[in-house]
Amino acid sequence: NLFKELGECKTLVQGAMDRSDPQGETPPALDPETFSIDWSKVPVECDPGAGEWYGSKNEDHVKRRRERKRDQVLSFALVLSHLVAAARRTGTKDLTGPGVPQVRVVDFGSGSGALTLPLAFLFPKVSFHALDMKPKAIELLLEKAEKGGLRNLTASGGMIENFDQEFDIGLALHA
Repeated sequence: NLFKELGECKTLVQGAMDRSDPQGETPPALDPETFSIDWSKVPVECDPGAGEWYGSKNEDHVKRRRERKRDQVLSFALVLSHLVAAARRTGTKDLTGPGVPQVRVVDFGSGSGALTLPLAFLFPKVSFHALDMKPKAIELLLEKAEKGGLRNLTASGGMIENFDQEFDIGLALHA
């Protein structure tokens, strides 16, 4: 039964994460066969293991933190792929139709986007919303999202307990 579900998941998630051009020359960064992320295909603004994300001067500390952040993204991507596939399998969400993404994911306590940005890139047909109580974190996240070309991500500042928008899947790494 698990293998059947994984096979269904692979097929269904391909629709959720399809970032291919019309000729199919650009494969997705999240491989549905191995469920691994090819970080070279992720914009630097969306990669928690690249760029100027951390202020530490200790290179070993920075390296371990970058690896840990990438591992967190992969873990959440695997879970999210199953949840998106389940929404599709149950018929409650259609990811194949035109227009606005149907599955809505909220990242509660998103910070500056170390989790939200790569997930939004990996799942372009899913709508993401980042929520954090720190305005500067939201400002940074939106700046990175724009530079990374993400069109499926919105963000707002506020407290988790006051969030009143409708959503399908809630994520919280540090909330």
